[in-house]
Amino acid sequence: MKKRVAIREDGELRQVSRQEAMLLSLFEKAVRGDVKASTQIFTMLIKLDIQDTTPSEPAAVTDKDRAIVEDFLRRNSLLIQRDSGS
Repeated sequence: MKKRVAIREDGELRQVSRQEAMLLSLFEKAVRGDVKASTQIFTMLIKLDIQDTTPSEPAAVTDKDRAIVEDFLRRNSLLIQRDSGS
């Protein structure tokens, strides 16, 4: 996963790790409305408890924010299970 591969981003060629390439691809799918990709990203964020530590953003993730994400995951995991025939 650490091996570097070439990708084209904004018309520019650049080298990224395979892991980063996979995450960028997943993110692109989520941005385009792929619910399954969005669910995977949110699940990873919750498991890793990733927080943006940028000082310019004073707002932290609140319990209400977590509840919204958990509700999204719950509702959409039901849709995914129903669509996959589970």
